[in-house]
Amino acid sequence: MRLATTAASFASVAPSFQWRSALPDPFTKIFAYIGTNNTNISSPATHLIDSSGLLVNVNVKVAIEGLYRTILNRHIKRDTVTIILRRASAPFQQVDSARKVLDSVTLTASASFRNVANGAYYIVVRHKNSMETWSKPGGENLTVGTTFSYDFTTAQTQAYGINMKLVGSKWCIYTGNVNQDFIIDASDMLYIDNDSYIFLTGDVVTDLNGDRNS
Repeated sequence: MRLATTAASFASVAPSFQWRSALPDPFTKIFAYIGTNNTNISSPATHLIDSSGLLVNVNVKVAIEGLYRTILNRHIKRDTVTIILRRASAPFQQVDSARKVLDSVTLTASASFRNVANGAYYIVVRHKNSMETWSKPGGENLTVGTTFSYDFTTAQTQAYGINMKLVGSKWCIYTGNVNQDFIIDASDMLYIDNDSYIFLTGDVVTDLNGDRNS
């Protein structure tokens, strides 16, 4: 089965499919066990396929140091983040990820994950020029078919290693990891200095405060 849309992207909702009931039947028939009976579900309208119970929905609230403005209590612009789910036990393998828009007013992003079973996971947020930040030690229990919300902004302890900075009333993930090597140091400053020297502008990783200037 292949899905296509003329919109920019699919809506962030669980799809539901239903086989047509009109004749003639499809040439390719689909059978499924209904109880113990192998049943042709190609046509009957009563056999609904609902995939919503296969998803784990995660809402993440996160503030980014460089984009957050205390006077406005919001980000200066919308930006994208990658939300990653990692198992809470070593070796903490990644099981799924989604790249989503982080709303500038609510500071939230929402994602649906299909490759997740019930269990404990770390919720990881990755931003293009900020420190990758994990949820608090121990992980969070996620259940298939439900929605889970996690707020990084309420306390420093919401991040693994208390690795956040207080800006105004919000705990923010650190900005400045331009080269994504998991440390903010002189090598990041070198990138910023080089781009600043040539007056580079636009949506670039060396723009730390969201003003579109390096």
